[in-house]
Amino acid sequence: MLTYYHLKEIDYVLVFPAGLDPVPVLIDKRTFFDAWIMNRMCVMVRNIEQLIIDNPDLFGD
Repeated sequence: MLTYYHLKEIDYVLVFPAGLDPVPVLIDKRTFFDAWIMNRMCVMVRNIEQLIIDNPDLFGD
């Protein structure tokens, strides 16, 4: 029987990233549905970050 684990703040890096944010991954397929939601949100944030990196002139100085 699998034991499920909810992701907590301590599971994520808290310092300012040097590059794009990492996408959370399932831990041995035992994380809850919230991991999927976090994955989707992180993918959207990474897409926005990449848009800003690729087009700095669109977002000012």
